[in-house]
Amino acid sequence: MTAPERFEQDLPRLLTQLAPGTRPDYRDSIVETVERTPQRPAWTFPGRWLPVDITAQRVGPTSALRVPITLLLVAALVAATLVALAVAGQPHLPAPFGPAQNGRIAYASAGDLYVLESEGATPKLLLGGPEKDRDPDFSRQGDWLSFMRDEAAGTSLYVVRADGSDLRLVAGPLVGLDWPAWSADGSRIAFTQRLGGMPIVSVADTATGAIRNLDVGGQAEQPLQWRPGHPDELLYRGLTDDGRKRLGLVNVATGSVRSLELTSELRVPAKFDFEVANWSPDGRRVVVGIGSGVSTPGVTPGGFLKIIDVADDGSVTGIRPFIHDPAADYEYFGSFTPDGTGVLFASQAGCVYQAWLAPVDDPTAAVAVGEPLEQTVRCGMAGTPWFGLIPWISPDGTRMVAITSDDDINAVEDKVRFDGVDGTGGMLRDLTASGGISWQRVAP
Repeated sequence: MTAPERFEQDLPRLLTQLAPGTRPDYRDSIVETVERTPQRPAWTFPGRWLPVDITAQRVGPTSALRVPITLLLVAALVAATLVALAVAGQPHLPAPFGPAQNGRIAYASAGDLYVLESEGATPKLLLGGPEKDRDPDFSRQGDWLSFMRDEAAGTSLYVVRADGSDLRLVAGPLVGLDWPAWSADGSRIAFTQRLGGMPIVSVADTATGAIRNLDVGGQAEQPLQWRPGHPDELLYRGLTDDGRKRLGLVNVATGSVRSLELTSELRVPAKFDFEVANWSPDGRRVVVGIGSGVSTPGVTPGGFLKIIDVADDGSVTGIRPFIHDPAADYEYFGSFTPDGTGVLFASQAGCVYQAWLAPVDDPTAAVAVGEPLEQTVRCGMAGTPWFGLIPWISPDGTRMVAITSDDDINAVEDKVRFDGVDGTGGMLRDLTASGGISWQRVAP
């Protein structure tokens, strides 16, 4: 028998075996169930709204537990929310220099610390008790407040948060602790003290209390201000060997010192050359008070201001007098406006005191700020302070706060007044203050 003959014989049987079988009885039920079932929504397919390389299933060399993509997305969303909440919980601080919004106003009275939420607000006690606290000063970013506390063994320096919480001792008690000055970021405070009877400048870490005494090659009576744009540079006032005053810059990180080449006007002992000095917001100018206490009527006041131009390396590139009225007895306590375009200062002519605001390049164009203060009882009395008014500019540059000496010879504290630099909105508050007034800087 040949192969073809066998295929022909088997073909009918093979076709019978390959023919389709009969239709199952349950086929119609399956079709009806499928027709009633809705199609799966498109959004449930990750590939419809996420990149394919994220949703595609990859076969690895070993099997592992795989977290569903939905859980991963939820976890990422929760993490992002926590980060956002943490950032939102941090205080929004202003830049340390330049214009800022006006915040609280802090002052000391009868040994306690008070704040005003606004110029006309009722005073709130921030820190009270039997201790004698004075000279509150907000940090450059407005989140902390420093103050001094007089104690039997000397003076201590404290800081407290702007809301009165988290009181911390930074330094002391020390002999002669005075003139505290905040660094731009609030991490350090410079101050003066007397070590072995010698006046020196020290710097304290506000977090740890660690103190570093600065060696400036001689006596350093007081720190004045940290230089804007130069976080480690501190302007200080020292003494020369012949007893004259001098200004210098010390880098507190490296210890390097540079004297500012300024001529002292001192002609009689213990007067006020460089007793007050304030930087411009860009750190390129300093307004300083100088004078001998001996005026030349109609030519120059006994105390007046100078503007000093300072290069980045600390060298003096220009010096010019800043005199509004040559007939005044004194022009003093100059400070730059927050935008650096003007200088706020005060003057004394006879027994009359007045605050002024002048363009930085034209003191003769000064305009009066607030009402003049006239003293009739204390004027010319021995032991009477040579100033009767001390002005400060508000953080936004539109307002002035000033301490005004009372004409009462028995007064131990001063009055507080507010004025707009445009001559409007004057307000004499029935408040008494000892030491300075500090206006909190707040972020816009």
